[in-house]
Amino acid sequence: MKKITIIIIALITISTGAYAQRWGNGYNHNHGNGNNWGQNGNGNAYGQGNGNNGNNGNNGNNGNSGNNGNSGSSSSGGGSSSSGGGSSTSGSGASSGANQTTYIALSNAIEITFVNTSSVFGSNVNMAFSNVNDYANGVESGTQELKVRSNKNFSVAVKTNAANFSYTGNTSPAPTMPVSGVLALKVASNNTGGSIGNSFSASSYSTLSSTSKDLIVGGSRGGNNRFEVKYKTTPGFAYPAGTYSVDVVYTATQQ
Repeated sequence: MKKITIIIIALITISTGAYAQRWGNGYNHNHGNGNNWGQNGNGNAYGQGNGNNGNNGNNGNNGNSGNNGNSGSSSSGGGSSSSGGGSSTSGSGASSGANQTTYIALSNAIEITFVNTSSVFGSNVNMAFSNVNDYANGVESGTQELKVRSNKNFSVAVKTNAANFSYTGNTSPAPTMPVSGVLALKVASNNTGGSIGNSFSASSYSTLSSTSKDLIVGGSRGGNNRFEVKYKTTPGFAYPAGTYSVDVVYTATQQ
């Protein structure tokens, strides 16, 4: 992060008034008061004008005509002043600019997650067989929703991580239950912008296996492409009691 410091420069202008002094010719040897000083209130200038020459000293007070100080320079006269029409640094100033180029570096990125966990790991799917009708008809799971985020079009493939279920129970040796023909999947909804792969359907279940198969093809790039799946398992009556498990793996790939 760049720290920008703003420096404010204050311009202080000091105006100094002109101080003009003029000695008049009011000295008149004929009258002692002919030495009067005139003062102009506007300019604070001391002026001693001719004062009508003090009327030859007859009055002496006529030196007050020097109050006008017209014959002397005054700070309020026509001379230059610091507040006059000269150039000023506070007028319309010049400007300066700077620029820089910014770059955005994009890399291809894709992610597939389960919506309910916001993770690549979905919740466990439990399908319990509790009566003979379950064995005869099979058991369906609830809907499982997944989301793909990708900056390119994509496809999704699905498979199991093993060809057979893992067994936990009291039977020995452990029975072998294959995935193919027992565990099946269908696409319950598709909002990816793509189509369902040829091996699967939205209306019926298709068996899974450890061989990867296209589930979604031609999915559109975007940040909220979702689809839902359901599972069905039909082991029949051929297997003893116990727990059988296998991982279902989804892989999203950019095209």
